[in-house]
Amino acid sequence: MMMKVRATTLIMTLTITMVMMMMMTMETNASEWRANQHHQLPKRSYKICSGPSNVPARVCTNTGSGFWGELGDHGTDSVITISLGGSKCHSTWQELDNPGNTFTPGDFDCFNFNTQDVGAGPYNTVSSIRIHSDMSGAGPGWKLEHVTTQYNGSSKCKSFRYSMWINDTYDKEHRRPKTTSCV
Repeated sequence: MMMKVRATTLIMTLTITMVMMMMMTMETNASEWRANQHHQLPKRSYKICSGPSNVPARVCTNTGSGFWGELGDHGTDSVITISLGGSKCHSTWQELDNPGNTFTPGDFDCFNFNTQDVGAGPYNTVSSIRIHSDMSGAGPGWKLEHVTTQYNGSSKCKSFRYSMWINDTYDKEHRRPKTTSCV
């Protein structure tokens, strides 16, 4: 009798463990699917801007800091590049790099550079961005929370919420910014 109870308890424990693992896997897959549906929009061709890079731009990134239950380091050692888009074209790729250690967990990093006129409209705001990682370095994955852009000295900024891992070499485009005050 005691042996039957132990066997039944063991089977129930294994069953509960398997169900919990399946549920966690399903939730992870669903979260990844939702993130990919929102952020990995269909591929399309882009007109690349020509002309001089004489328009000032400021881009700020926020790297995820992690929370209990999430695995991995959120920062990256990879080369991260960005392309700003407007009504006329997309800028050439600009490397985001500062002296010191950028893209560390919880950091808010800002980068100033000159870019082409992308046709940012009357308020000088960017309508889309493309982020790319070359996946190099010891820690190539990067948990990007959001990107804020300020274009041509405008008092209006655009915030692009990602909340996703940049962990492959595909460009991650975002075409749904929110207008915010500049930092």
